[in-house]
Amino acid sequence: MSSAGTIRVRLRGRTLSGDSDLQTRQGDVVVSLPEDLPLTIRALVDNPVGHPIQSDFPLEVLRELAEAGRPLEVGEARIGGGGPVLKLRTLNGRIRIVKVKDGQGSKQVEPIQ
Repeated sequence: MSSAGTIRVRLRGRTLSGDSDLQTRQGDVVVSLPEDLPLTIRALVDNPVGHPIQSDFPLEVLRELAEAGRPLEVGEARIGGGGPVLKLRTLNGRIRIVKVKDGQGSKQVEPIQ
């Protein structure tokens, strides 16, 4: 968790050992994932502006209102048949999910625009 800043993560390997939770406020979450890693993504942007969730994977995205009256954008996807949950959350930021093919674990991730 970060109180103010961007989180960048590159996941490698074929499995995750359990659920993970990446959160920040006033920053972005950028995650690079192998295209065959079995997991479930749950992405939430609190108070989104524009297109706050960008994903190379097909993502079902919904917009709704939070109890506090701010809008929320929520995206969910099952990759590789699903698996452990990777929760991504930001307040006033954006989320980018990048697909990395085998052998590209060190692929440069373009900044969010």
